[in-house]
Amino acid sequence: MNSDSDTFSTPPPAICLTEVIVRLAKPHERRRRDVLTDRHHNLGFKRFAGRGMRYMFEWRGYWIGLAGWQSGAFKCRPRDRWIGWTRTLQFSRPKLIGNNTRFLALATPGVFPDLASHALAAMTQTLSAEWQAEYGHPLLLAKTFVEPDRF
Repeated sequence: MNSDSDTFSTPPPAICLTEVIVRLAKPHERRRRDVLTDRHHNLGFKRFAGRGMRYMFEWRGYWIGLAGWQSGAFKCRPRDRWIGWTRTLQFSRPKLIGNNTRFLALATPGVFPDLASHALAAMTQTLSAEWQAEYGHPLLLAKTFVEPDRF
């Protein structure tokens, strides 16, 4: 890690994704996580709209990535068409959809190969149960969007 920045720019020795811990941010870490996301994510970050969960990816105690999930938007034509919900259901169920609104690797591309896939898999394995514990109901669907021109 660079001493004057929050990101890795050279590969650390012996990368092993089994050493990467993907977990919810602790209450005392949330402010730092939000500041880093705002500083380094191309869309920035101010706050969640509605319910939200903050995740960290750690390697040997270093934060190497951050992610945020929030309740689904009321309308998303491709999603709504794919799910097949009626208009009434569509407006009553966004709280049952987890929307990955921010995903940030705190490293130069290629430093932690396959980190995104590893982290998304880990989060989606626990997201619904963690949402249930926090908000009293599980999620039925987790979704994310990728800008193919950028990633």
